[in-house]
Amino acid sequence: VSHYDHIVSILDRVEENYPATCGVAIESEYDSASRKVTVKTKITSNTPSKYRYQIFLVEDNFQSYQYGVEGPDAADYKHNNVVRVVSSSDNCFGANFNDGMSMQVGVESVATNTLDIPRGYDVENMRVVVAAFSSYDGGGSFVVNNSAQCPVGGSVDYLVK
Repeated sequence: VSHYDHIVSILDRVEENYPATCGVAIESEYDSASRKVTVKTKITSNTPSKYRYQIFLVEDNFQSYQYGVEGPDAADYKHNNVVRVVSSSDNCFGANFNDGMSMQVGVESVATNTLDIPRGYDVENMRVVVAAFSSYDGGGSFVVNNSAQCPVGGSVDYLVK
């Protein structure tokens, strides 16, 4: 069994045993003059659960040196999914969503955050990624329950499988 097959097997087992109980949608607006992006995180849940959330701004096609790459390509290696900005929070699992209260089943809640994008980051190659976390042990640890992504300044609605 290859490493890839093993990883896919684990992911399939997680999806089967810990199905997503919430949906995530994103609306983002970018102000180029201030280099700020306002992110509206929307979550609905099919269970009366509590969630935490974290917002990441990631950049693709970031060219920089890459250790372990030989030759001229090492200096101009293209990196993808480079985390550039993380929303501020007092917890590595993000902030409480819905003021830390359990969600009402089928009712959308919204949180709005504004993040600064430092100069030098290529906004054209950046995406907003929102992860919704839930806990299966009463809040001692958290796992990503669901996530969504869209371009900075773009939006994505709830996705249904």
